[in-house]
Amino acid sequence: MAKKRYRTEKDSLGEVKIPFNALWGPQTQRAIDNFPVSGITFNFPLLVEVFLKPWEL
Repeated sequence: MAKKRYRTEKDSLGEVKIPFNALWGPQTQRAIDNFPVSGITFNFPLLVEVFLKPWEL
């Protein structure tokens, strides 16, 4: 199994580990950690592709 890679970012509340390929910062990571709602994620590029499909852009 592949080892998960993280980056460490710092803000006014201190340091937080964020998945290496995440497109968000420390505040969003804290929200994800503190308020796990469903655990369901989506692939944003795929979502954009689906919405643009009718126009073939």
